[in-house]
Amino acid sequence: MDRLLSLRRYIGLQRRTTITRLARFVCFAALILFTQAACAITIGASNTTISGTVYGDSIALQEQGISKMVPLSGATVRCGNTTAKTDTSGHYHLSLAQAKSYDCTASLTFYQPEQDTLDLVQGTNLTLNFGPASQTECKVAPRSTTEEDCESLSLIQGTLTGAVTDAGSKKPVANATVQCVPVDPHALTDEPVDSNAGQTTTTSARGTFTLGGLATGPYTCVAIVNNIIKTQQSVTIAPGATTNTTFSVCPGDCHPVHYHGGAVMRTVTAYLIFWQPWAYSFEPGGSDAHFESLMKRFIQDLQGTSYYGLLTQYWDYQGSVQNQISLGGVYVDHTPYQHCQYDGTQCNSAAATQNDPLLDQDIVGEIARALKANPTWSIGQTHEFFVFTGHDAEECQSSKSTDGCTFSGSKGYCAYHNYYYPENSTADTPTPTIYAYIPDTASEWSECSPQGSVGPNGDSIADMTINFLSHELFESVSDPLYNTADRSTGGWYNDAVDAKTQGEGEIGDLCGTQFGYIGADGGNVTLRHGDRYLVQMEWSNRTNSCSFG
Repeated sequence: MDRLLSLRRYIGLQRRTTITRLARFVCFAALILFTQAACAITIGASNTTISGTVYGDSIALQEQGISKMVPLSGATVRCGNTTAKTDTSGHYHLSLAQAKSYDCTASLTFYQPEQDTLDLVQGTNLTLNFGPASQTECKVAPRSTTEEDCESLSLIQGTLTGAVTDAGSKKPVANATVQCVPVDPHALTDEPVDSNAGQTTTTSARGTFTLGGLATGPYTCVAIVNNIIKTQQSVTIAPGATTNTTFSVCPGDCHPVHYHGGAVMRTVTAYLIFWQPWAYSFEPGGSDAHFESLMKRFIQDLQGTSYYGLLTQYWDYQGSVQNQISLGGVYVDHTPYQHCQYDGTQCNSAAATQNDPLLDQDIVGEIARALKANPTWSIGQTHEFFVFTGHDAEECQSSKSTDGCTFSGSKGYCAYHNYYYPENSTADTPTPTIYAYIPDTASEWSECSPQGSVGPNGDSIADMTINFLSHELFESVSDPLYNTADRSTGGWYNDAVDAKTQGEGEIGDLCGTQFGYIGADGGNVTLRHGDRYLVQMEWSNRTNSCSFG
């Protein structure tokens, strides 16, 4: 009997347990199917995945002046208490408990950390990219996309410290201005440099200075004493680091040629325009084709030579002149001499005599016609157009000039360089058209040629015209935007009073009569391919004298 009762109890217990389990299962199913909260059963929290890519400026490219965002390897991404490292492709993956919002931070050495918030999120697979888009915050609203692009990581700024000292006494120079301008490698082919860019500071009584808050990259830094830019240093600012440099400035007015804050031509593409109406010749009794070929050959012989390399000592805020020049094209135009508008239209005939001379506007009009005739040609900060006119063609400063004309005595000129901005340009910063006018030396010998010189190429007219071409080329490279009215655009020239008033302070003017030793063949320099020429010296601050290199 006792055993029977025990068995019944055992069976009843089993039955109740089975019923309880079944009830729990039915309740759990009801909770899922009908969302009935009456069955107070806790469901285990599911996980959320957050993944994406972290971007930032490339340190290596930024130090070359090139801003480019790249995926960052080794960055740490933290969302809540969970962290992950980015792989070599900048990717990361996090798995964490589901929540309504997540505070996420991306960080890496040398970069400012970025923190973003995913708020009121829906879904369990979220994408959070730090870059490449730039945004001030990152929020995901309900039922919105689960992919967000937030601000990329930016490099920590650096600091430049140093001192300015007198090169002679070695004593500190107080109250000197130090200016640092970031270098843009694309400026070699773009518009002129803004000399007001960058940051400036003043040296202390001990000659020391500090410039903070500098972005990573290359800079041209100059020391200015008594409003004269004395010297420059090329420095590269590293992220989160302090760079040190020292400026050694010469005492007093040590060089007659100073930098004035404008642009130089760091490279040159030269275009030769021979404006030769059928009734005119470059070579009276000679070969015009030979004349033109020698002008072309001279340009092609300059690159990489010590003579043209003299220009590499001159610089602007974006870098130094390079020993690089090429021939962009040659155009022979038999259009009669004309007075024209700047765009080469609305023309009427010109006698090209001193009573009816060509004007600078007519030279500009000829450049406009050449550009239309040669669609592959273009203007640019590194392009220069050289216009040649024939024997006896006269050009003056104005139609009523009795002086200021080609080969007209002490107030005349042998050639000149200039620039203009297109009148119809719609650009915020228009590109200047840089050019030079080269008249024919056959018109006059007394003022513009070394006496008794024959020249090394058996062509005295072409040899002397090459000298004019060289003079204007060197001055254009070192001072392309010379303007007597607005000196702020100037490059390198002499500040002497007579140079300012007469426009004779550029590096060619200072050495216009200096030819050095002229060999038995009539030449004084040897350029590429062994070709010989007779050209003047140019001013060199390195030697503090006229020089060939």
